[in-house]
Amino acid sequence: VPSIIRTGISNYFNNIDDLFSGVNGLLQGKLDKAGHDMGRVMINTSAGILGLIDVASDAGIPRGNEDFGQTFGYWGIPQGPYLFVPLFGPSTVRDGTGWILRVLWSPTTEIPDVAVRNVIYGLGALDLRVQALGATSLIDQASLDPYTFVRRAYLQRRLYLVHDGNPPREKDDE
Repeated sequence: VPSIIRTGISNYFNNIDDLFSGVNGLLQGKLDKAGHDMGRVMINTSAGILGLIDVASDAGIPRGNEDFGQTFGYWGIPQGPYLFVPLFGPSTVRDGTGWILRVLWSPTTEIPDVAVRNVIYGLGALDLRVQALGATSLIDQASLDPYTFVRRAYLQRRLYLVHDGNPPREKDDE
């Protein structure tokens, strides 16, 4: 697939992600981040042809990275057990619940034509897989036990994101 088409598909799904990041920024009281994300959605949806072109990045508007799992963590909901779900990848109960909400409330679910909606879901899954290709080769090269490596990396990253880059120190660290 030509790179311009891959970029357009990725931009479309990033635009939807920006919408959810804005909502979650509001739910966490991060008004600046929420404003940036909602501004990105408005600009990219209108001037960027439904998000196919990322005009907001060219304008210097930063992209947020908030999701429902982070919001639940911000609210104090424990992460629950770690899960590795085939075809979906690593998650926790908290993050998985957030992912389900995101899918249920996605604008894509409002598309009445089932075939078109399913193609968009398929493109989204394919886009996620393409983004993960670089990480897959890194995992294979850098770890003796890929499962443990992925679990630790995932849990550390989620802890970092929930606490906005300032996670609490663990007792072992003290």
